[in-house]
Amino acid sequence: MCWLDDQFLVSGSRDTRMALWRVKEDDIGNKQDVPTYSHVRALAVKECKSAQKVRAVAFNKSFREIAALSLNGYIHIWNAETFKQKLSRKLPSCQENVCLAVQDEGMYAVGCRSYTLLLDARTLQAVKKISPRYSGCGIRSASFQGNVLTIGTGVGILLFYDLRAGKYLESSINSSRTVHLKASKGWVIQ
Repeated sequence: MCWLDDQFLVSGSRDTRMALWRVKEDDIGNKQDVPTYSHVRALAVKECKSAQKVRAVAFNKSFREIAALSLNGYIHIWNAETFKQKLSRKLPSCQENVCLAVQDEGMYAVGCRSYTLLLDARTLQAVKKISPRYSGCGIRSASFQGNVLTIGTGVGILLFYDLRAGKYLESSINSSRTVHLKASKGWVIQ
């Protein structure tokens, strides 16, 4: 799911549907001694055409559109204001699409089994394939912070890719080593 603003969010599901939700402050409820729950219904539920299991959604504020990633290797673009699907595009040889991130300057990152694919948000054309430094790790998360792309792997390693330099961040102590964070073995089940 992704938030469009402080009230509206969009979710994608395994049954290929996308839903638009509105959460008002009244729906959150008041603090009481006895727990109470409210039920929120979707404002709209629509099928994502050409999709097979929606795996990730992201809101592109700059273009006022929602991008959805499906398991069968497609990226789907929706108009955020009308909640209508604009187009679907097959990604080049992506397998096991897992995650999607959007950069404010207009780039998408798609994480899949063996690499992270960068797409131009205007044309949806592939700009670059970023292979992880560790083979067989699988990409599980992606996020942008300015011009740095953070890539999370299935083996508990976070990598940092500098978009301007076109390479992974290097250690200031040893330039032949890349900067990475590694989770302890207690947090990664292999």
